[in-house]
Amino acid sequence: MKKLVVRKRFIVAAVFALIVAALIYLDGKRTPRSFPDVSGGTLIVPVRVHLLRSRELPAANCELTPSDATGIIARVNEIWKPARIRLELESVREEKARNPSQITLGRGRISMESVRNLRPHASLQRSMFHVYYVHLLCANGTYLGVDAIFVRDTPALRPVPGGIDTPVPRVTAHEFGHAFGLVLPHHRVVTNLMAGGTAGIALTPTQIQIARQTVSRLPFARQAKDKP
Repeated sequence: MKKLVVRKRFIVAAVFALIVAALIYLDGKRTPRSFPDVSGGTLIVPVRVHLLRSRELPAANCELTPSDATGIIARVNEIWKPARIRLELESVREEKARNPSQITLGRGRISMESVRNLRPHASLQRSMFHVYYVHLLCANGTYLGVDAIFVRDTPALRPVPGGIDTPVPRVTAHEFGHAFGLVLPHHRVVTNLMAGGTAGIALTPTQIQIARQTVSRLPFARQAKDKP
């Protein structure tokens, strides 16, 4: 009886091995997905930064300066440099937050459901990304669309090996990751840029390919020829 059981297990294992080998072979025969080549040049996307101000709503009153914003975008570009994706700062606007009375708060922080209402309509433009900095948000940041990326000016991140000690650029780069088609990785991958709540900035080759594919499809993106 024992010999029969062992023989059955051997047969099952052999069949399983053959199936796996066949799948690997077939996978190798498939036509690979087409992604833009990273060596094809830097992809450039314009971005307008909005520093919201509000006396009526302290949570919306961003404490960053235009000089801070310029430095943040420069640091974000360093993070995305391995993917050859660059944000082109179109302008920095210091603006009065819109509809402060219509904003709902949770423990003094702006809720995700209402934060979009803070955007001044006059400065919205379709042909670029829009990043809004506020003081206190229920999360470090959120991506709600090309025209609605929100980041708080006081984010809290957990240090990790290889991470950075500048939270605002990291959160901004993370939210652009969502804009570029990336999702949160496994919770154990804490050093990745898309990890939630950490200072990680690493990008995998697959993430880089996906991001470049997504950016290349944006109607306002352009490709620059890198210098040799």
